Amino acid sequence: DEPAGLLEGTASTFGPPADLAGDIIVEGAFSESLKRHAEQGSSVAMLFSHAQDQPIGKWLEIAEDSDGLKVKGQLAKGVRQADECLKLASMDALALSIGFHPVRQKAHKDANYIEEVDLAEISLVAVPANRRTNLSVKSLSSINDYQQFLRDAGLSVREAKRLARGGWQAFRGDEADMADIAEWLRASAFRFRG
Repeated sequence: DEPAGLLEGTASTFGPPADLAGDIIVEGAFSESLKRHAEQGSSVAMLFSHAQDQPIGKWLEIAEDSDGLKVKGQLAKGVRQADECLKLASMDALALSIGFHPVRQKAHKDANYIEEVDLAEISLVAVPANRRTNLSVKSLSSINDYQQFLRDAGLSVREAKRLARGGWQAFRGDEADMADIAEWLRASAFRFRG
């Protein structure tokens, strides 16, 4: 039942009310930045408290929906700050916050409306500017959770079921050796990063 370091949540929400910095993010503000990241093969950093010298993992999925910016990520287990964040996030003691450069914005008397951003990073923080963000920690507490984790890593439904239920031998057969295992893990890691 130990948390696997998998996170998901809402990093930013659209529309009023304004956040603590007086900003309101307009729906669609992230679309061009996410498109540029995809085209350039770059990624949005996962940081602790907006500190550029403290990366703590990797965002695996970032997408807009009608409510805001939805994210899924993986904390880097074994990195001190990431391990601490995992414990704190498991206690609901952390939230999400975005780091960005405004591309287009309009100032109004009630707030600054951010119409387009260049998204640089998403941080785990104690006090977010946008109090409507949320963060949850996922556990691999059932075989179904483990199968989904394997599917997210690039396995087919059938492969994930075989590996989760029967281990390596059921997945590759009795003749599987360490070289096969190492090659499969390298290929899977590449697909997972991609």
